[in-house]
Amino acid sequence: MGSLSAVAAVLTLAVAVAPAAVADPAGSPQSSAQTITCDAGAVFRTAAAGHGLYSPAHDLDSTAVLTPVHFGEITFTFVGADGSVEVDVVPGDSKGPGALGTAGAVRCDYVSSFDVPGGTVFVSGEMVAVITPRAGERG
Repeated sequence: MGSLSAVAAVLTLAVAVAPAAVADPAGSPQSSAQTITCDAGAVFRTAAAGHGLYSPAHDLDSTAVLTPVHFGEITFTFVGADGSVEVDVVPGDSKGPGALGTAGAVRCDYVSSFDVPGGTVFVSGEMVAVITPRAGERG
């Protein structure tokens, strides 16, 4: 489980030093792509810069920004270049004590993957996010 622990350490460091959101994170060298499916079947193809836990995810097909306020269990799966598989489940976390009561927040599921030395990391889980602009206001 050493490889996965190293990946978890890198992700923890990324949370601590995550850069501020940029207008077009899809071109950022630290950007990761996610597919996020929220309540009522809304699906977003997003990019988030920095791999930070609470980094905003920018929708690639609109002006929407999804800002996480809570995460349920997060499942990290490392698939090594040799085909080995390691799985680690991390408990949920909230962005402050009142995060789940944030007005306009919706429940979403997400899937992400990115390459690391020696393999690929897949990340999946559930989150609560605030989406701006709201559905009727998006361009």
